[in-house]
Amino acid sequence: RLKADLKDIMQLPEARENILKCELSALQKVLYLQTENHVLLSHHADGTTKQKRMSNRISQLRKVCNHPFLFPEYDLGEDLLIRSCGKFSLLDKILPKLKFAGHRVLIYSQMVKLLHLLQRYCVLRQYYHLVLSGESCS
Repeated sequence: RLKADLKDIMQLPEARENILKCELSALQKVLYLQTENHVLLSHHADGTTKQKRMSNRISQLRKVCNHPFLFPEYDLGEDLLIRSCGKFSLLDKILPKLKFAGHRVLIYSQMVKLLHLLQRYCVLRQYYHLVLSGESCS
């Protein structure tokens, strides 16, 4: 689906797009440096460290910047869903204010796995949400 298609389906009012810049979280900064070296380090509960070679560096950097949980090795659970990502931290500050003011929010992403993380966030914060992706029924 395209962004323009959603306008027709949902009969949205005129959109106002804001671009907000945010800092990477500490975990994202570590993963960013690892990605620059083409190696992903993951630490296991038994104290061992595993190295994983990374291919397609641009795609990996995009995942680091969107959310570290996009790497299965770094999905640290619901408690750290917000704090481990700069974008989610900013979103967590903005959405309550928008909700209080009666606004509706459309978040667009080409990455379906990121939509799944956003859905987890909405469930965690008890926001009414609807996910439209290639996996959803029309």
